[in-house]
Amino acid sequence: MKTKIATLVMLALASMVQLRAQEEKTVQKSFAASTLSINNSFGDVDVTTYVGSKIEMTVVISVTSSSKSSPAKELDKINIEVKEIGNRVDVSTKNEISNQKGVREFRIDYTVKMPENTNLIVKNSFGNTTVARVKGTLEIRQQHGDCYVGEAIGANNTIKVQFGRLNGGAISNADVDVQHGNSTIASFNNVEARQQFGNMKVGELQGVIKVNASHGSFKSDRVLPALTRLTIESQFGAVELSEVPKQGYRIDLSGSFSTFKWPDHMKVIESEKEITSASYQIQSQNGGEKLIDIHASHGSVKIY
Repeated sequence: MKTKIATLVMLALASMVQLRAQEEKTVQKSFAASTLSINNSFGDVDVTTYVGSKIEMTVVISVTSSSKSSPAKELDKINIEVKEIGNRVDVSTKNEISNQKGVREFRIDYTVKMPENTNLIVKNSFGNTTVARVKGTLEIRQQHGDCYVGEAIGANNTIKVQFGRLNGGAISNADVDVQHGNSTIASFNNVEARQQFGNMKVGELQGVIKVNASHGSFKSDRVLPALTRLTIESQFGAVELSEVPKQGYRIDLSGSFSTFKWPDHMKVIESEKEITSASYQIQSQNGGEKLIDIHASHGSVKIY
Protein backbone atom coordinates (compact mmCIF):
# COMPACT_ATOMS: atom_id res chain seq x y z
CA MET A 1 0.00 0.00 0.00
CA LYS A 2 2.84 2.40 0.90
CA THR A 3 4.57 1.62 -2.40
CA LYS A 4 1.38 2.42 -4.32
CA ILE A 5 0.97 5.75 -2.53
CA ALA A 6 4.59 6.65 -3.18
CA THR A 7 4.16 5.85 -6.86
CA LEU A 8 1.07 8.07 -7.09
CA VAL A 9 2.91 10.94 -5.43
CA MET A 10 5.83 10.61 -7.86
CA LEU A 11 3.45 10.54 -10.82
CA ALA A 12 1.69 13.67 -9.51
CA LEU A 13 4.99 15.50 -9.09
CA ALA A 14 6.11 14.47 -12.55
CA SER A 15 2.83 15.72 -13.95
CA MET A 16 3.30 19.09 -12.21
CA VAL A 17 6.82 19.40 -13.66
CA GLN A 18 5.48 18.67 -17.14
CA LEU A 19 2.74 21.24 -16.74
CA ARG A 20 5.25 23.97 -15.94
CA ALA A 21 8.35 24.04 -18.14
CA GLN A 22 10.58 27.11 -18.33
CA GLU A 23 13.22 28.32 -20.75
CA GLU A 24 15.16 31.56 -21.05
CA LYS A 25 17.61 33.21 -23.37
CA THR A 26 19.97 36.15 -23.00
CA VAL A 27 20.66 38.83 -25.59
CA GLN A 28 23.69 41.09 -25.16
CA LYS A 29 24.37 44.26 -27.13
CA SER A 30 26.99 47.01 -27.09
CA PHE A 31 26.61 50.40 -28.74
CA ALA A 32 28.54 53.62 -29.22
CA ALA A 33 25.75 56.21 -29.29
CA SER A 34 24.65 59.45 -27.64
CA THR A 35 20.94 58.56 -27.51
CA LEU A 36 19.31 55.29 -26.45
CA SER A 37 15.61 54.51 -26.88
CA ILE A 38 14.00 51.41 -25.31
CA ASN A 39 10.44 50.26 -26.02
CA ASN A 40 9.37 47.28 -23.91
CA SER A 41 6.38 45.53 -22.34
CA PHE A 42 6.01 42.80 -19.71
CA GLY A 43 9.30 43.24 -17.93
CA ASP A 44 11.62 45.56 -16.04
CA VAL A 45 14.03 48.16 -17.40
CA ASP A 46 17.01 48.88 -15.11
CA VAL A 47 19.46 51.60 -16.17
CA THR A 48 22.66 52.59 -14.38
CA THR A 49 25.55 54.82 -15.43
CA TYR A 50 29.29 54.20 -15.34
CA VAL A 51 32.55 55.76 -16.50
CA GLY A 52 32.77 53.72 -19.70
CA SER A 53 32.22 55.09 -23.20
CA LYS A 54 29.76 52.52 -24.58
CA ILE A 55 26.20 51.49 -23.86
CA GLU A 56 26.18 47.91 -22.57
CA MET A 57 22.83 46.11 -22.64
CA THR A 58 21.68 42.69 -21.44
CA VAL A 59 18.16 41.42 -22.12
CA VAL A 60 16.88 38.29 -20.40
CA ILE A 61 13.80 36.70 -21.95
CA SER A 62 12.01 33.91 -20.08
CA VAL A 63 8.95 31.82 -20.95
CA THR A 64 7.03 29.39 -18.76
CA SER A 65 4.53 27.19 -20.57
CA SER A 66 2.39 24.09 -20.18
CA SER A 67 3.39 20.69 -21.49
CA LYS A 68 1.27 21.34 -24.59
CA SER A 69 3.45 24.27 -25.59
CA SER A 70 7.22 24.10 -25.82
CA PRO A 71 8.81 27.10 -24.05
CA ALA A 72 11.84 26.82 -26.32
CA LYS A 73 9.62 27.37 -29.38
CA GLU A 74 7.81 30.24 -27.68
CA LEU A 75 11.12 31.95 -26.95
CA ASP A 76 11.66 32.29 -30.70
CA LYS A 77 8.50 34.42 -30.85
CA ILE A 78 10.11 37.15 -28.71
CA ASN A 79 12.91 39.10 -30.36
CA ILE A 80 14.89 42.26 -29.72
CA GLU A 81 14.94 44.60 -32.70
CA VAL A 82 17.75 47.16 -32.99
CA LYS A 83 17.90 50.18 -35.30
CA GLU A 84 20.95 52.42 -35.41
CA ILE A 85 20.60 55.81 -37.07
CA GLY A 86 23.53 58.16 -36.65
CA ASN A 87 24.24 58.57 -32.94
CA ARG A 88 20.86 57.15 -31.90
CA VAL A 89 19.99 53.53 -31.13
CA ASP A 90 16.36 52.35 -30.97
CA VAL A 91 15.79 49.02 -29.22
CA SER A 92 12.32 47.48 -29.10
CA THR A 93 10.78 44.21 -27.99
CA LYS A 94 8.90 42.32 -30.69
CA ASN A 95 6.51 39.88 -29.04
CA GLU A 96 4.10 37.48 -30.74
CA ILE A 97 3.06 35.29 -27.79
CA SER A 98 1.02 37.63 -25.56
CA ASN A 99 -2.21 35.75 -26.38
CA GLN A 100 -0.68 32.36 -27.09
CA LYS A 101 -2.46 29.37 -25.49
CA GLY A 102 -0.31 27.24 -23.25
CA VAL A 103 2.02 30.05 -22.24
CA ARG A 104 1.64 30.58 -18.50
CA GLU A 105 4.11 33.40 -18.05
CA PHE A 106 6.74 35.34 -19.93
CA ARG A 107 8.87 38.42 -19.23
CA ILE A 108 11.53 40.54 -20.91
CA ASP A 109 13.98 42.29 -18.56
CA TYR A 110 16.49 44.92 -19.69
CA THR A 111 19.67 45.77 -17.78
CA VAL A 112 21.65 48.71 -19.16
CA LYS A 113 24.92 50.42 -18.27
CA MET A 114 25.62 53.68 -20.06
CA PRO A 115 27.64 56.92 -19.79
CA GLU A 116 25.74 59.45 -17.65
CA ASN A 117 25.63 62.04 -20.46
CA THR A 118 23.64 59.68 -22.70
CA ASN A 119 20.16 60.83 -23.73
CA LEU A 120 17.67 58.18 -22.62
CA ILE A 121 14.13 57.39 -23.79
CA VAL A 122 12.21 54.57 -22.08
CA LYS A 123 8.69 53.41 -22.92
CA ASN A 124 7.71 50.52 -20.67
CA SER A 125 4.45 48.87 -19.63
CA PHE A 126 3.50 46.04 -17.27
CA GLY A 127 6.87 46.18 -15.56
CA ASN A 128 8.99 48.57 -13.53
CA THR A 129 11.52 51.14 -14.70
CA THR A 130 14.58 52.17 -12.68
CA VAL A 131 16.99 54.90 -13.79
CA ALA A 132 19.88 55.71 -11.48
CA ARG A 133 21.36 58.96 -12.87
CA VAL A 134 21.03 60.81 -16.15
CA LYS A 135 22.76 64.06 -17.09
CA GLY A 136 21.52 63.95 -20.67
CA THR A 137 17.89 64.36 -21.71
CA LEU A 138 15.56 61.87 -20.03
CA GLU A 139 12.14 60.80 -21.30
CA ILE A 140 10.18 58.09 -19.48
CA ARG A 141 6.67 56.91 -20.31
CA GLN A 142 5.69 54.23 -17.82
CA GLN A 143 2.34 52.42 -17.73
CA HIS A 144 1.10 49.78 -15.26
CA GLY A 145 4.29 49.68 -13.24
CA ASP A 146 6.42 51.70 -10.85
CA CYS A 147 9.15 54.14 -11.81
CA TYR A 148 12.25 55.21 -9.88
CA VAL A 149 14.54 58.04 -10.98
CA GLY A 150 17.61 58.64 -8.84
CA GLU A 151 18.79 61.83 -10.53
CA ALA A 152 17.50 63.61 -13.62
CA ILE A 153 19.62 66.72 -13.93
CA GLY A 154 19.71 67.28 -17.68
CA ALA A 155 18.32 70.34 -19.45
CA ASN A 156 14.98 68.94 -20.64
CA ASN A 157 13.32 65.93 -18.99
CA THR A 158 9.90 64.27 -19.24
CA ILE A 159 8.55 61.69 -16.80
CA LYS A 160 5.05 60.30 -17.25
CA VAL A 161 3.68 57.49 -15.09
CA GLN A 162 0.20 55.98 -15.40
CA PHE A 163 -1.16 53.37 -12.98
CA GLY A 164 2.01 53.17 -10.94
CA ARG A 165 4.15 54.98 -8.38
CA LEU A 166 6.91 57.49 -9.02
CA ASN A 167 9.80 57.63 -6.56
CA GLY A 168 12.94 59.62 -7.02
CA GLY A 169 15.80 61.74 -5.81
CA ALA A 170 16.74 65.03 -7.50
CA ILE A 171 14.58 65.91 -10.51
CA SER A 172 15.38 69.11 -12.40
CA ASN A 173 14.17 70.89 -15.53
CA ALA A 174 11.36 68.41 -15.95
CA ASP A 175 7.75 67.91 -16.95
CA VAL A 176 6.33 65.34 -14.52
CA ASP A 177 2.91 63.73 -14.96
CA VAL A 178 1.61 61.02 -12.62
CA GLN A 179 -1.88 59.52 -12.92
CA HIS A 180 -3.44 56.92 -10.63
CA GLY A 181 -0.43 56.54 -8.37
CA ASN A 182 1.49 58.23 -5.56
CA SER A 183 4.76 60.14 -5.89
CA THR A 184 7.62 60.63 -3.43
CA ILE A 185 10.48 62.84 -4.64
CA ALA A 186 13.50 64.19 -2.72
CA SER A 187 13.68 67.50 -4.60
CA PHE A 188 12.21 69.51 -7.48
CA ASN A 189 14.17 72.23 -9.29
CA ASN A 190 12.42 73.99 -12.18
CA VAL A 191 9.64 71.44 -12.55
CA GLU A 192 6.11 71.49 -13.90
CA ALA A 193 4.15 68.66 -12.27
CA ARG A 194 0.68 67.20 -12.67
CA GLN A 195 -0.72 64.68 -10.20
CA GLN A 196 -4.13 63.03 -10.62
CA PHE A 197 -5.79 60.47 -8.34
CA GLY A 198 -2.81 60.12 -6.06
CA ASN A 199 -0.67 61.98 -3.54
CA MET A 200 2.58 63.79 -4.28
CA LYS A 201 5.23 64.51 -1.64
CA VAL A 202 8.38 66.47 -2.46
CA GLY A 203 11.16 67.01 0.04
CA GLU A 204 12.61 70.32 -1.22
CA LEU A 205 11.41 72.92 -3.71
CA GLN A 206 13.61 75.39 -5.56
CA GLY A 207 13.70 77.32 -8.80
CA VAL A 208 10.38 77.78 -10.59
CA ILE A 209 7.75 75.18 -9.71
CA LYS A 210 4.26 74.72 -11.13
CA VAL A 211 1.93 72.04 -9.72
CA ASN A 212 -1.55 70.94 -10.75
CA ALA A 213 -2.93 68.40 -8.28
CA SER A 214 -6.36 66.79 -8.66
CA HIS A 215 -8.03 64.27 -6.35
CA GLY A 216 -4.97 63.95 -4.16
CA SER A 217 -2.65 65.93 -1.89
CA PHE A 218 0.53 67.88 -2.55
CA LYS A 219 3.01 68.25 0.31
CA SER A 220 6.51 69.65 0.59
CA ASP A 221 8.88 69.37 3.56
CA ARG A 222 10.91 72.48 2.78
CA VAL A 223 10.76 75.55 0.57
CA LEU A 224 14.35 76.57 -0.12
CA PRO A 225 15.34 80.26 -0.42
CA ALA A 226 16.34 79.39 -4.00
CA LEU A 227 12.64 79.02 -4.88
CA THR A 228 11.67 82.08 -6.93
CA ARG A 229 8.10 81.18 -7.87
CA LEU A 230 5.67 78.45 -6.85
CA THR A 231 2.25 78.09 -8.45
CA ILE A 232 -0.18 75.43 -7.22
CA GLU A 233 -3.63 74.56 -8.56
CA SER A 234 -5.37 72.04 -6.30
CA GLN A 235 -8.76 70.36 -6.68
CA PHE A 236 -10.24 67.94 -4.15
CA GLY A 237 -7.12 67.59 -2.04
CA ALA A 238 -4.85 69.13 0.56
CA VAL A 239 -1.81 71.38 0.09
CA GLU A 240 0.84 71.55 2.82
CA LEU A 241 4.07 73.58 2.67
CA SER A 242 6.54 73.28 5.54
CA GLU A 243 9.55 75.43 6.37
CA VAL A 244 8.65 78.37 4.17
CA PRO A 245 11.40 81.02 4.64
CA LYS A 246 10.45 83.79 7.06
CA GLN A 247 11.76 86.50 4.75
CA GLY A 248 11.49 87.42 1.09
CA TYR A 249 8.11 85.97 0.07
CA ARG A 250 4.65 87.16 -0.85
CA ILE A 251 1.93 84.52 -0.75
CA ASP A 252 -1.36 84.74 -2.64
CA LEU A 253 -4.08 82.32 -1.49
CA SER A 254 -7.48 81.92 -3.11
CA GLY A 255 -10.16 79.33 -3.71
CA SER A 256 -13.63 78.02 -3.12
CA PHE A 257 -14.95 75.51 -0.60
CA SER A 258 -11.49 75.46 0.97
CA THR A 259 -9.74 76.40 4.21
CA PHE A 260 -6.46 78.32 4.59
CA LYS A 261 -3.91 78.43 7.41
CA TRP A 262 -0.54 80.23 7.69
CA PRO A 263 2.04 81.03 10.42
CA ASP A 264 1.49 83.91 12.83
CA HIS A 265 4.66 85.72 11.72
CA MET A 266 3.19 86.26 8.24
CA LYS A 267 1.30 89.50 7.76
CA VAL A 268 -2.07 89.74 5.97
CA ILE A 269 -1.99 92.59 3.43
CA GLU A 270 -5.37 92.04 1.79
CA SER A 271 -8.26 89.63 2.33
CA GLU A 272 -11.71 88.99 0.96
CA LYS A 273 -14.18 86.40 2.22
CA GLU A 274 -17.53 85.29 0.85
CA ILE A 275 -19.79 82.36 1.68
CA THR A 276 -18.06 79.79 -0.49
CA SER A 277 -14.81 81.51 -1.49
CA ALA A 278 -11.92 83.47 -0.01
CA SER A 279 -8.68 85.16 -1.03
CA TYR A 280 -5.73 86.41 0.99
CA GLN A 281 -2.51 88.22 0.22
CA ILE A 282 0.09 87.70 2.91
CA GLN A 283 3.81 88.27 3.16
CA SER A 284 6.72 87.07 5.21
CA GLN A 285 8.88 89.40 7.26
CA ASN A 286 10.16 92.44 5.33
CA GLY A 287 8.04 91.44 2.32
CA GLY A 288 9.75 90.26 -0.84
CA GLU A 289 9.52 89.72 -4.58
CA LYS A 290 9.43 85.93 -4.54
CA LEU A 291 5.90 84.63 -5.07
CA ILE A 292 3.91 81.64 -3.87
CA ASP A 293 0.49 81.49 -5.52
CA ILE A 294 -1.97 78.79 -4.42
CA HIS A 295 -5.52 78.31 -5.69
CA ALA A 296 -7.57 75.55 -4.06
CA SER A 297 -11.00 74.12 -4.76
CA HIS A 298 -12.72 71.71 -2.35
CA GLY A 299 -9.67 71.24 -0.17
CA SER A 300 -7.35 72.80 2.39
CA VAL A 301 -4.12 74.80 2.36
CA LYS A 302 -1.68 74.81 5.29
CA ILE A 303 1.58 76.73 5.41
CA TYR A 304 4.01 76.11 8.27
